[in-house]
Amino acid sequence: MLTPREHPTFFAKQLIPTHTFRSVDTMFTELTGPKREAFLMYLWQEAGKTVDKPLPHVAIADGKLSKLEVVGALKVGGIEVIVVSMPPAENPNEAVFIALARKPDGVSVFFLERCANDDRSAVHPTEAVLAELRADGMRINHGFAAGLDLDAFKRRVGGVLGVSLDGIERSLPEITAAAFMGAAGASAAVAKAGGGGAKPGVGPLLGVLLALRAGLPLALYLLGKLGIHLGMMLWPLLRVGYPALSLGIGICLLVWVYQVHALRRGQASFSPGMAVGVWFIPVANMFLIPMTIRSAWKAAFGGGGVLLVLVWWLAWLMEIGLETVRNMMMMGQGMPFGGDLAEIMMMTMNYGIFVEIGAYGLLWYIVRSVNERL
Repeated sequence: MLTPREHPTFFAKQLIPTHTFRSVDTMFTELTGPKREAFLMYLWQEAGKTVDKPLPHVAIADGKLSKLEVVGALKVGGIEVIVVSMPPAENPNEAVFIALARKPDGVSVFFLERCANDDRSAVHPTEAVLAELRADGMRINHGFAAGLDLDAFKRRVGGVLGVSLDGIERSLPEITAAAFMGAAGASAAVAKAGGGGAKPGVGPLLGVLLALRAGLPLALYLLGKLGIHLGMMLWPLLRVGYPALSLGIGICLLVWVYQVHALRRGQASFSPGMAVGVWFIPVANMFLIPMTIRSAWKAAFGGGGVLLVLVWWLAWLMEIGLETVRNMMMMGQGMPFGGDLAEIMMMTMNYGIFVEIGAYGLLWYIVRSVNERL
């Protein structure tokens, strides 16, 4: 089955729209300025960091050189358009061209996408679909038509916008060698656009709280193995400190989830509000909470993290169960259930320290990794 390759797809369908909708002025300024190619290359390299197999920005297909570059920009009748050409699109749903359009009623990103042939065994040799993505997340399919070249793309996008894009490829001044050598300045520009340097503000605090919550029981356990038993001596403090830390972690974790999804809006599986809201849906939150954590990982890394989050969530549920049973037994209520389940729980409690360290330690690793990647 033909599937779109990760690098060009993430670049065209997620990274470019995300930065465009988040900071349209910066994107239009950088993509029409003297460092436009450096800026574009920086974005391509950033997209490459999120995938397993980064691809070059230039290649030869059907005997013709195709590369990532800004074709040109026009402002016609109150509408501004920038056209970007992509490296060769080899599979269905990969973009041949991209257009950023700033209109009086909003901003859109257009894609000219390759499509499959009738039996879906290969890409269609001549037809492509024109798709439009708007800032509110709406995707509009403008239909299939013959034509994979720049003229076809200009004609179709111009038809949707009601303007002519003739001459757009000759609209921008030539890039000098001196301007191109300023590629390093693109890093600062992309930070203004909302990527590369933007961090969830509560991330460092959450990391510290998780490190304390995982580190304290680990330290007490290791000291006990050395014959230094401080658990009973510190219990009056720990019985208050542990719940206080857990409460702080819970609050910070919700804020962190919201901030990560807000910073990488469009690259995560949830909107910021939904990522927090699902935590309060009874029963369903058993499945949705780990999905929001994995969504944060996906927003930072572009994919993966499923097994890591699953192991963390199982450890987290076990820790909640063990803590509930411990509290009930301390209150003299005994086991809340009997039979085989009670035996399993009692056996598990003997290793509860490792479950506790694993639950908080794995979450610390996830949070730290996402914070560093953003």
